[in-house]
Amino acid sequence: MATLLDGVRVLDLATMRAEIAGRLLADLGAEVLKIEPPGGAAARRVPPFESDDSTKPSLYWAAVGLGKHSAVLDIFNEATDRECLRELIKACDVLVESYDPGALERVGLGYADVRLLNPRLIYVSVTPYGQSGPKAQWPATDLTLQAAGGRVALQGDPDRPPLPVG
Repeated sequence: MATLLDGVRVLDLATMRAEIAGRLLADLGAEVLKIEPPGGAAARRVPPFESDDSTKPSLYWAAVGLGKHSAVLDIFNEATDRECLRELIKACDVLVESYDPGALERVGLGYADVRLLNPRLIYVSVTPYGQSGPKAQWPATDLTLQAAGGRVALQGDPDRPPLPVG
């Protein structure tokens, strides 16, 4: 039975900020290749774990990593790994990344660079405040993002510190 994204190839370079994106695309039938740094994706080390022993598999990773294939590339430190990624980009349809603004540009893997390799590529960049602009480098936590979106103003008491959404 064909799926919605049957035949679509996705390179998942997402950090914890957008780890679920690749999972959702895989659920819709895309072939997702998770590119992990040496030591594995940070999501592999997020509790809860299969047991009280943190050397056991992460249940969080079991959820967000479901349906993904995986490869380890050190794209920030190894030129040969960056070249390998460039070859993968030529054959994929979608790239999802969520590094801090400018991180991939600094190693020659920003949108302007990769669109030359694959003009039909859909390049998805998940950042709190965009890749450029006056707020692009602002720090972002759950609380600051909730405040920026107006949610914090709708709860708590005006004479007390802000409360995050539960």
